[in-house]
This record gives sequence, C-alpha cells and structure tokens, in this order.
Amino acid sequence: MDTNLKKTNNLHIPIPSIELNSRSSMNLAESLYSSIESIEVSIPSNGSSADSIDVQNIKNKNKELFDVLNARLSTFLYFNDNLISQSYDFLKSSLTELDGIKEAAIDLENKHFSIYEKDKIEADALLKQINMLHSMYRYEIKKLERSRDELITVEEEESELHCKLKNIEGEMCRLMTEEENNQTTCKCALF
Repeated sequence: MDTNLKKTNNLHIPIPSIELNSRSSMNLAESLYSSIESIEVSIPSNGSSADSIDVQNIKNKNKELFDVLNARLSTFLYFNDNLISQSYDFLKSSLTELDGIKEAAIDLENKHFSIYEKDKIEADALLKQINMLHSMYRYEIKKLERSRDELITVEEEESELHCKLKNIEGEMCRLMTEEENNQTTCKCALF
C-alpha cells in the first residue's frame, strides 16, 4: 500500500467549513478512514509475472477511491453536523401543526363516533321493527295455513255431502219411479 495515504494519529477533514463537534463522529470517521487505508487489492494469479502489472496504476486508483470516499464522508459529516447543530424552530412549528391536526382528528373521530352511535341506535330500532314484522308475518302465515286446512276440510265435507245428496236423490227418484209403477198397475181380478 502507498505509505503516503496512511495517516497514523489525528484525522483531519480537508474541507475547512466542516468541523467535527462530537467525539462519536470523530471516532466514526477515524474508524472509516482506517478501514479505507487498510484496503488491499488482491490480483488473481493467472500465470503472468508481477512485472506485467502496473503497480503505479493500482496506487493511483486507490488514491482516487480514497479521495472519493473522503469527499463523501466529509459531505455526510457536514450534513450530520448541520442537522445536529441546527435550531429546531421548524420542528416546534411542525409540532404545533401536528397538535392542531391531532385535535382535528380527535374531533372528527368524536363526530364520527356520535354519528356511528346515532346510526347504531337507528339500526337497532329498525332491526327490532324488522324482527317484529317477521314475527307477525310468521303468525299470519300459520293463521293462513290453518284457514287453508279448514277450507280443505270443509271442501272435502261438502263434496262428501254432495255425493250423499246425489245418492239420496238417485234413491228418491228410484223410489218415486217404483211408487208410480206400483200405482199405475192395476191388478184386477175378475170374479
């Protein structure tokens, strides 16, 4: 590895507008830089000699990678520092707005609950009325079935009486015919 890239003691970020305020951020940065510095590139052996690999080219690429990671880490730490040290006025106004939204939501929920309760009471009344009408319907159906059964019984009795009446009429006609035949025949005996 290139010895120019290694820094042993203190870590200093080269952007002057960024300063690390917290010790944990400093430790995080040192840990990240030390892991970047300890990166080694392994070149797979494919039978070629070490002289054919451009070592200077690899060192340059490592330096470019180190610089890119350094810039990204510096940017991250800058924004982290700004967010930590920034005033929280916007959060306070957001909390006020959030409290207003929360109160509006509670009011809306209470109105919804009262409407729900009112609808529930109306639904219960309608359900009771439907149950009562259903009971009356079943009672009337049973009453109609009894009336129908009675009507069927009366019709059967009527047809039975009608048959008996026909039989009686037939018998009466026969008897009357017989009676007429008996009266018209005269049996005279000559003496």
